[in-house]
Amino acid sequence: MAIKRTHIGHFGSTAARASAFSEIEVLSYMDHPNVVKLVAAYQCPTDIHMVMSKVDGYHLIKYLVVVEKEEASGRSHAEIEEEKMSLLHQLVDAVAHVHSRGVVYRDLKPANVMVSSAKPRKLTLIDFGRATHLDRADRLERQAPLGTSLFQAPEVENRAAYGQQSDMWAVGVVVYLFVSGRMPFDHS
Repeated sequence: MAIKRTHIGHFGSTAARASAFSEIEVLSYMDHPNVVKLVAAYQCPTDIHMVMSKVDGYHLIKYLVVVEKEEASGRSHAEIEEEKMSLLHQLVDAVAHVHSRGVVYRDLKPANVMVSSAKPRKLTLIDFGRATHLDRADRLERQAPLGTSLFQAPEVENRAAYGQQSDMWAVGVVVYLFVSGRMPFDHS
């Protein structure tokens, strides 16, 4: 198990408390092998603790470094490509599950994608702290940008109306990074 602690202070910061409870609620809707599983949640006087399934592995960027070393040590390129395609399929499947539950993730980036160290490697989407309920046809408007700007859709960056489709922009950026080893464009 892994425990995520959110400090709310003695007086229970309204924003921190609301954010933690929102993440607990969103995770309670998730039931997918490639999405972190919420096991339990506990509130103490100054903290909220979320007990989740633990992923033994590394973030996506670290995985790319590890797999590059494996290839230099003799692992076949074809085997690595097959593994990468499997992981990308798992990512798309996880995001589709999140969307099917009426949720927009809003923070897809390499730090929130874990890859198991054991083979066959498994991908797990973690950290639902910025996720919120939003059906496929609905839009959020005039929201401050959340997440990491290198992975945000243009409509999010411009504070225009956006929906679940903005997560797919981030999926595209991750796919490009995963396949090429670099970002698709320079940050401006």
